[in-house]
Amino acid sequence: MKKPSIFFFLLCITLHGFSQGELSSRTGFYTEELSPMPEPVSNNAAIGTEVDGYIFYYSFGGIDSTKTYSGIHNKCWKYNDYEDVWTALPPMPDSLGRIAAGVSVIDTIAYVIGGYHVFEDGQELSFDDVFRFDLKNDVWLENGTPIPVKIDDHVQVVYKDSLIYVVTGWSGSGFSGTNVANVQIYNPANDTWSVGTPVPNTNQYKAFGASGIIVEDTIYYFGGAKISGFNFLPANELRKGSINLEDPSIIDWSVMTTDHTAYRSLAWPLNEFTPGAPEDFIHWIGGSANTYNYDGIAYDGSGGVPARDSSLIYGRFQNAFEAFIGCGGWPEGIIDRMDLRTFIGYSNREYIIIAGGMEADQQVTGKTTKIFQTFCSSIDDTPSNLSLRVYPSPSAGNVYWVNTFQTPVTWVIYNMLGTPVLRMQTEGSGTQSAHMNNKAPGLYTLCGYDNSGLQIISTTFVIN
Repeated sequence: MKKPSIFFFLLCITLHGFSQGELSSRTGFYTEELSPMPEPVSNNAAIGTEVDGYIFYYSFGGIDSTKTYSGIHNKCWKYNDYEDVWTALPPMPDSLGRIAAGVSVIDTIAYVIGGYHVFEDGQELSFDDVFRFDLKNDVWLENGTPIPVKIDDHVQVVYKDSLIYVVTGWSGSGFSGTNVANVQIYNPANDTWSVGTPVPNTNQYKAFGASGIIVEDTIYYFGGAKISGFNFLPANELRKGSINLEDPSIIDWSVMTTDHTAYRSLAWPLNEFTPGAPEDFIHWIGGSANTYNYDGIAYDGSGGVPARDSSLIYGRFQNAFEAFIGCGGWPEGIIDRMDLRTFIGYSNREYIIIAGGMEADQQVTGKTTKIFQTFCSSIDDTPSNLSLRVYPSPSAGNVYWVNTFQTPVTWVIYNMLGTPVLRMQTEGSGTQSAHMNNKAPGLYTLCGYDNSGLQIISTTFVIN
């Protein structure tokens, strides 16, 4: 459904009364279900970006609901966040199809790198392709220079909108593959590859199925699978690579560990207050606690692997892992999804979208879910939330929001004329709702006030 464009005067635009104390990673989340993908897909390379002022999300390749070698394909789709519509794109220029590829966007070109295919006899083939897709015209361009070391299930991140780092991963043909320590750096401007400082040649660093991002001048990647004898153990290491400002091929690597493991999870950078500022926290969500093959079956022979229902937050400035406390909690089941590939988000980091993956019982899904994030204070009970969303919007009935304030809040909903149409009070955090079935279509504003009557937060939403 096309989202309406409405001209309006903003109500409650000033935010006051938030705590000036240091905030922890105490968070709340809420979701919005979007139109599903054209068909279920997992282990696809996916990414979101802005093109000509609109937000689009792209899915390249993957495996279908059969979870068999023959279900690996080269199909591609894009999602229009404005119209809530998925459309088919030209397939990848690859007759075999692939899973576990990585994708990055620089300017308006998507770079789909590596991945692998599984043959009927179980042998696997890693790829060295660099597919280049023109996002403005929805066409495949001439392939880029192949990556020197064939790679799949790697960490692929962008540095300063100019360089693509391909970190560790799996490389091999047939049954002779292995984790590699390589760091391969692609410069799209001149279509060349260079060698970066490899990760230390130990199983603390080498991994496949890990996920990560770059924040400022540091690479962060977590989890994945590491070789241990004839098995692949889930990794609990966070690896950090500090990029040299004078020579971006020089990287200083370090590692820290936690009790959490995550295989094929998704890394979400979170910023508490300032859009565009360096992110304070990195949140790894979804994935699984154990490692598994492309069909969702554990490498250790224990059977089907369940998606995990917990997550991990790392505080960059604290250089420590934060407990997931939750204000309002995580919506039930939303992180119970694994086989997630590239981060699917938008540059303002206000939300991410998860599209596809595996749910309970290793079932491949086509669900498309938008996840929003809010913060609240861990110092005291003073309202500190500066982020609020009402969902769904537009809505024809009930609307919901996550209240992260521990102290009493009076909530007032105003219509476009500034007339209050609903008033309620909450005594603590949690998901709140308002019945709007009998309200006229149009734009509404939700405002929150503390006990002194001071407005502390606001947002707008649409009733249709």
